[in-house]
Amino acid sequence: MQQLVAAIVQGLLSRAGSLSLFSALAIAVLGRVAAVYRLRRRLTYRRAVDGKLGLVPNPGAGDEDPTSNVLRTLDQVSVVAVRFRNTGNHTIGSNDYSTPIRLKFTGRYIVDFRISDPEPELVRDKIYLRKEIEDRAYVSRWPQPDDQGDPAPAINQRSLRTNLPTALSGTLHDDDKNQRTALTLPSVELPARSRFTLLVHLHERQPHDGDLTKGYELDGRLQQGKGKVVDATFAAPKITPARVFTVLVPLIAGALAVVLLIQSAPFSPPKALNCAQGSTKLVGSTAFRPVTEAIAAAYRDQCGKDTVTVEANGSLEGLRELQDAKNANDVGMLSDGPAPPEADLQGRPVAVIVFTLVVNREVKIDRLTVEQVRGIYQGRYTNWRQLGSTTDLPIRLVGRNADSGTRQAFEHNVLNAREPAVTSDTCEQPIPPSPGPIRCERKDTVEVLRTVDQIPGALGYAGAVDAAKFNSVRLRLEDQEPLTESLDRGYPFWTVEYLYTKGVPSNDLVLKQLNDYLSTDTARERIRAAGYLPCVDQSGAILDLCNKALSH
Repeated sequence: MQQLVAAIVQGLLSRAGSLSLFSALAIAVLGRVAAVYRLRRRLTYRRAVDGKLGLVPNPGAGDEDPTSNVLRTLDQVSVVAVRFRNTGNHTIGSNDYSTPIRLKFTGRYIVDFRISDPEPELVRDKIYLRKEIEDRAYVSRWPQPDDQGDPAPAINQRSLRTNLPTALSGTLHDDDKNQRTALTLPSVELPARSRFTLLVHLHERQPHDGDLTKGYELDGRLQQGKGKVVDATFAAPKITPARVFTVLVPLIAGALAVVLLIQSAPFSPPKALNCAQGSTKLVGSTAFRPVTEAIAAAYRDQCGKDTVTVEANGSLEGLRELQDAKNANDVGMLSDGPAPPEADLQGRPVAVIVFTLVVNREVKIDRLTVEQVRGIYQGRYTNWRQLGSTTDLPIRLVGRNADSGTRQAFEHNVLNAREPAVTSDTCEQPIPPSPGPIRCERKDTVEVLRTVDQIPGALGYAGAVDAAKFNSVRLRLEDQEPLTESLDRGYPFWTVEYLYTKGVPSNDLVLKQLNDYLSTDTARERIRAAGYLPCVDQSGAILDLCNKALSH
């Protein structure tokens, strides 16, 4: 045994053995670091505050003192502050949550909540993190009633603040108190290193003297394999010999295993990225143009000499250009929705794209039903006051031309009919004689959104991600927000973005390499970061939602 140990030591101390051991240790350490880095998403939270507001009435003050009366009202109110942060290296997407973040309280009911100190404030251009969370978070009952009882409707922030005086005074009915015991946060997108603080104000269920109730449960999970939610309230554990031993043992074992592999097998360098020569052009969808341009730029960054240009000219115009192309490898086409079968093209789903109706802010409404939208386009409603607005404004429709895939999705999924004819060039005054609603057309998504922003009473449609960059209001449809997580709840205005080619691209040309690039992790991250849901998962399988789009 001693001779065997001596032989191993002698081999490791030799020049070749030392080099092998050093390489093995380096590989093992890098592997350990890589394993940590691969935990792409890590949402941590710290329980910062849980206590009384600290405002105490003057015991000697009488009822005539208005300040003391206010302080007595607040004497049973406490505040909870929880700091959330994405401490991982990648964006936590809205579809990465398997269970939403929820706070559950006993002995207290929720009076109000708000988001403080979001950083960065801007997420996905002009979508504000504070507004995203506050508008979509809701208060509900906890624990949930048994199967024999139906849960009461969830309470949003607006409803909470409407009943704020009653809630602060502690005079709520017991059923209302029960309905205010859990706060659920929406599954919002959080870029790497972003953070925010959640403030929750609570009232004692039963007013009493002495210390107020403390403590609450917080749960929530990210999808398995995509990251985790971590309670970082307490300091990181100290480094102890046991923990050092736990880390070093697998490292040393891995190093020794790699030594044997290095000495017994020849080294094979990793294969280089296969970047093809030549050029190609991507045409079609204007709604998906930001993603198309980002993917094209990313591909150029990796394969510098290749040329990928983007020309967003509308889905149907792009279809015609692809069909007319003399060289099948020169053009790829992005389409909002599937191309007609008779086009005889090779297609692959790329991403789920959600559209939204947008209305000028002066209209002062935030939702419509599908039936109301159809009534507008049929001319049954001509003024916003007919649909519940407090503003007396004529309805002005801003649409896309017939080459638009967005328009096709709108006609198919919402109107179930063709849009009416153009009756105006300015979108404000009709061309006489022009029966029916005032309607104009614009050439692309950006022009539609600019026009809706500028013209009081204007109503249009666009990709939900693009619409967030403008000042117009994105409307709820069938009481569902224009988000990917709303699709399973019946939001109708969406489709799948497809990449079409004229036959199967040649292996040695750019179009084939770009087509393959769309299945990589890098491309999926770019699609997700732009606010869309990639159709291909990490295993290469097509999402069920993207397969269902053909029958949608």
